[in-house]
Amino acid sequence: MVIDIPMAVKKYKKNLTINFKIRFLLLIIYCLLLAGCKEGRLRLATTTSFDNSGLLKVILAEFEKEKKIKTDVIAVGTGAALLRLGRNGNCDILITHSMPDEEEFIKDGFGIDRREIMWNDFVLLGPKNDPAKVKDKDLMLGLKNIVENQALFVSRGDESETHKKEKDLWEKIRIKPSGKWYLETRQGMGQALMIANENNAYCLCDRGTYQ
Repeated sequence: MVIDIPMAVKKYKKNLTINFKIRFLLLIIYCLLLAGCKEGRLRLATTTSFDNSGLLKVILAEFEKEKKIKTDVIAVGTGAALLRLGRNGNCDILITHSMPDEEEFIKDGFGIDRREIMWNDFVLLGPKNDPAKVKDKDLMLGLKNIVENQALFVSRGDESETHKKEKDLWEKIRIKPSGKWYLETRQGMGQALMIANENNAYCLCDRGTYQ
């Protein structure tokens, strides 16, 4: 799927719907009652993608105003890093996106009451002129076209869940990406999108960040 990246960057900055905000706000309040907080402060660990979306900032402003509780947000790039924070007792609530790791986390006794509140999938974004001709192609065929045309591809390169998905796709088509056409940013999703936009490059993005 090819989408004009300037449009993606614009949508990346949009707020989401009121209904979703309310649903998520209720989840945080519920988790707060379960986890408890010390001295009126709540430590919330989440991914950089969710933090960069702008939604969390809006929700927490309403939450803090209503509950008079300060929230400290810890944003990290990968689900694995998030769960390490939880295992070490460095946060009260975790919002992550790696189901197998989450289930193991609960099974090992480090957390309680795992709940699914969102879903996500991936889209291939690229410049409007689509030099690799990947529009209307499935994801793996699109990546093959990018390699064959040596079109610039921007990778997060940060071992995030999105980066792991990208590596899995390369493995499935038996390609080890390298060379001038492949740029690893070692940045979060928002920064990777900006770099792709500036360089007229392709980029694998989670749909939640794009929309």
